[in-house]
Amino acid sequence: PPIYALKDYELFKGYLHSKQLYWSYGTQKGRDTALWQQTIATKQWPDFIESIALAGFKGLYIDRRGYADYGSSLVQKMAALLMEEPLESRDGKLVFFNLEKYQRFLASRYSTQEFEQRRESALYPVLVKWGKGFYSIEESDGKNWRWGADTGILYLCNFSRTTKQVTLHMTISSGYAEPAILTINSDLLNRKLNINNEGKIFLETMNVPPGKHKISFHCNANRVMAPGDNRVL
Repeated sequence: PPIYALKDYELFKGYLHSKQLYWSYGTQKGRDTALWQQTIATKQWPDFIESIALAGFKGLYIDRRGYADYGSSLVQKMAALLMEEPLESRDGKLVFFNLEKYQRFLASRYSTQEFEQRRESALYPVLVKWGKGFYSIEESDGKNWRWGADTGILYLCNFSRTTKQVTLHMTISSGYAEPAILTINSDLLNRKLNINNEGKIFLETMNVPPGKHKISFHCNANRVMAPGDNRVL
């Protein structure tokens, strides 16, 4: 959807006006490339910039209209990190930073082995995909959550060639004070938890081998009845 003054699909313009360049936009929601972008975008600054540079992106194209402050904070941070001023469109709406010098800096900063390890980590993070039974993320007052049906699937996707360590950290709750049982099954872990509406903290560190791993959730809690909402909650 539109973000501030940036209209929907506006970022396609760069793609449409070039025959020689490759772009990260657009991709289809739910596909692995979209999950990769979402994963990288959650990184703290400047880890995000290092990750996209290691992944091979040669530049960063910013449309100022997609930010509350017209991109001022982001552009300043980028200029300070890359130690260079960006190219700007005549109307000032579009900004482009060349990342090639920064990529050379990263290559000199790390040993060849560490550079390749960091590059592999940037290209192949473990991707999290919420499957059947879970609904879209909701947000309010700085918090976020997902409703789920009595049965739901979560996928952990490791497309690298090495086993990676992952920590799952979430709070799980039902809609009522009465106790309910949540069963979690997969080739990575098997757990049975007693939950209610107070919330149970779930914290588990595991080794994720290469491949796509399905984690199944099943809960016997009573369904939450929400007028006008036909989802199974």
